[in-house]
Amino acid sequence: MNSVQGYKGFITFLILSTIIGVSLVGFNKLNQPTNNVSVASPANPEPINLQGRLKSNTEVEISWITQNPSIGKIIYSKNTWQCENVTEPSDICRNILEATENTVHKIDLVNLDEGTEYFYKVEINGARFPSESALTFTTPKPTPTSNQPIFNNSTDSDSEGIIPLLFY
Repeated sequence: MNSVQGYKGFITFLILSTIIGVSLVGFNKLNQPTNNVSVASPANPEPINLQGRLKSNTEVEISWITQNPSIGKIIYSKNTWQCENVTEPSDICRNILEATENTVHKIDLVNLDEGTEYFYKVEINGARFPSESALTFTTPKPTPTSNQPIFNNSTDSDSEGIIPLLFY
């Protein structure tokens, strides 16, 4: 037997050994998933560019952006913040949940009382923002020329009707 025949025989032996080994162990062992634990921090669910816009004396639109798609919720109450430990809506503590995941969120608060101060927080993936005190807005009192919202956490804005809300 020459060296070429010996080399071919060795390669054939390796191929047959691999085939027999895989058939004994099985393909299931080769394709089993591993437990990969991500050490990266979760995506920041905090609302970006949180704004309120008066649509009428009894309707306000709250909008914000998130980095990743999520389902947003507005939790609100009249006259004082009464929703700290409330998980279900009630006559005192109301909430509105979006139907689908989005990165651009808009929720309308409708059937509000005119001339009333409201307290609210945004909830994203179970976390409420701001984490400390609630944000507020007051609906205008009924007057023929009442078209200006009174947001307590606002600054002047170039966009008519858009008032950015600031966290304190």
